[in-house]
Parts: sequence; structure tokens; C-alpha cells
Amino acid sequence: MKTITAIYEKGVLRLTQPIDLLEGTEVQVIVMTNEVSFPKGNAASILAAIAALPNETVDSEVIVAVDES
Repeated sequence: MKTITAIYEKGVLRLTQPIDLLEGTEVQVIVMTNEVSFPKGNAASILAAIAALPNETVDSEVIVAVDES
């Protein structure tokens, strides 16, 4: 699996770097953005939501999963 950054423009994901794939290769895309949503609830539920966040984030990152087997 590779992590690749892309920019979403006019309905299309544009990769910021080339990747080595054969034409027509099917990939799975997981979109992770830097949008902030604030949890609602009591302190315990808010802390649980914070603990569940990923350790690192990148602005508007898009991950393209490629099965290289």
C-alpha cells in the first residue's frame, strides 16, 4: 500500500506525483481531510473521541491503496 497526496478539482482527484500503475488498474481510495468536527456530549465522550483520532494528520490528504501483489 502507498500513501499518495491528491488535490480535488472540478470533480476529479489530481495526484500530486506520478505513480507506476498499468492503465485500467483498479484501486481503492480512502479520503482523509483536515476538516474539524467537534464532538458533542459529556467530557468522557469527548475525551474518547479525541483518543480515537489518528496520531498524525496531513492537509487534504488522499490515500490511494494499490495492491502490489
